[in-house]
Amino acid sequence: MLITGRERIFLEWVRGLFVSYYGENMTSLQTIREQFMPQIMAEPFVKAIGSNSLTQRQADYYTAQDASYIEAFMPIVNQIDESLHLTRPTSDDEGQAHLSLVDAVAPKPLDLVGQSYVNHMRSAAQKGAMAAIMATLPCVESYYFIAKALAHQTNNGWQQYYASKQYHDLVTYYWQIVDHSDGQLDVAIFEKSYQFELKFWRNAYEKGSQY
Repeated sequence: MLITGRERIFLEWVRGLFVSYYGENMTSLQTIREQFMPQIMAEPFVKAIGSNSLTQRQADYYTAQDASYIEAFMPIVNQIDESLHLTRPTSDDEGQAHLSLVDAVAPKPLDLVGQSYVNHMRSAAQKGAMAAIMATLPCVESYYFIAKALAHQTNNGWQQYYASKQYHDLVTYYWQIVDHSDGQLDVAIFEKSYQFELKFWRNAYEKGSQY
């Protein structure tokens, strides 16, 4: 895949974020980020968020799926905190970010892509807190990357929420846990979650166009 000048600048920005957080054992995670983030940024749904051009059907489908995804996601991150005896930073209700795209969020049963993603995270969580972090971190951090990258295009409520200091503090919380981990990180879990993130965005655009 050819990298444009804008994408190269974006990758350099992402890489720079981790200089103060990660040591040599983070190289493989960064390689995965650099592989998937340009693809995610190129997804039509993500571009439409930046240009404020989502159709109502696309926004409805995405927010419905994501609301159901979050319902399954939250017990996993709660399990992480409980296992590590930590308290993650508080942030505003994520649902408010979705309400900037739609008038009301109506959770819809997860489709095949969403359910497969959730099954992957639940399976990872059974292996312990660090495996759970590897499974959930791509979702948490990629939304921050997207929102920061879209800042020059839009300042809608979705972008503002995920680019906020509160949300950045949440992302940093997980980065620091990973940075201070003593055990071997399951990079395969991390990579698979990034694969699901890419599928989730593509699916939201394609299914939302038919919703």
